[in-house]
Amino acid sequence: MPLVLGSDHGDQDSFELDTCRPLSEYLHPPRKTTPSCIVLLVNHHRFHLKPGTILLLPTFHGMDSKNPYTHMKEFEEVCGTCMEQTVNEDVVRLKLFPFSLKDKANMWLNTFAPRSIGTWREMQTTFLKKYFPANRTANLQRQMMNFSCKPNENFAQAWERFKDLLNACPHHAFEQWRVVSFFHDALSPNLKMIVSTMCNGEFFDKLPDEAFHFFDTLAENTRNWEVQLNESDDLNARLAALTRKIETLEIKKAQTVNEIEIRCAVCETSNHKTKDCPTLLAFKEVLYGQTGNTYSHNNEGMQYSNQNQGRNFHSGGHHTNFNSYHPNLLHHPNFSVRNDSTAQLPFPS
Repeated sequence: MPLVLGSDHGDQDSFELDTCRPLSEYLHPPRKTTPSCIVLLVNHHRFHLKPGTILLLPTFHGMDSKNPYTHMKEFEEVCGTCMEQTVNEDVVRLKLFPFSLKDKANMWLNTFAPRSIGTWREMQTTFLKKYFPANRTANLQRQMMNFSCKPNENFAQAWERFKDLLNACPHHAFEQWRVVSFFHDALSPNLKMIVSTMCNGEFFDKLPDEAFHFFDTLAENTRNWEVQLNESDDLNARLAALTRKIETLEIKKAQTVNEIEIRCAVCETSNHKTKDCPTLLAFKEVLYGQTGNTYSHNNEGMQYSNQNQGRNFHSGGHHTNFNSYHPNLLHHPNFSVRNDSTAQLPFPS
């Protein structure tokens, strides 16, 4: 064992332990806990964390789709329910804030030097600087300056969209009179007329804060008007739908009546009336024997007399005139073979 000059016995023991460590201990060093970047006040141990408090906290994952201002506001609201008289509010917020950060946001918080953040204001500034950069602020400022109403958008909807922009960027740095001017200039002529009418033409005589609160009141009132108008429109729409249904039924009824009226009794189609049937003449020829037969009755029975050919025969005989065959009657519906034994020939009109 080599001797180490200028060292005491303790240093010699430490050196011996280091030289006797195997490679596995160098490759797998023991875990070391990194101190938190948050410095809590002396009385932080007085805060008792309730079991369900962490579940109530909003979560922030570091995504661009989530507004950091919205997260901070929701977080402070939850912390307000956990306040105790013996504990400072900064202690509560600083102790709970790491539990609200997930994924990328939590990794970002662990990159800070230990004990580098000591107040809630420092934490807010650092958090917003990271997740609300200058380009995002400039984009929202441009949207406020270039705000415009959408087609068929009412006053309440336009004012709600504009206030969403203001809430998304509370540090827009615009004075109140400019904010009011941005929105008023974006209104359509009809909406500007409503604004002027509701304040008796004295809108520009109001102070900026008064004008801003006037927009809030007007939006609430117009929203109530639109509810009443929507109810009236709904009733009118139902009446119009009922009227259309009645008209449709009347049209169907008229079509059914017309179809019955123009239905042909010879060929049983609805394309024409019976008197206009193209097969009516041939139908009459077959019905009357095609030669103008006359019917005579006596006590012995029925006798048929053919005036053209002079042939007489009694009932029970059979007569066929082969020279009177008509080709148009080959596919006539009334002369087809059917199973309906009760079918009767309609009498021609």
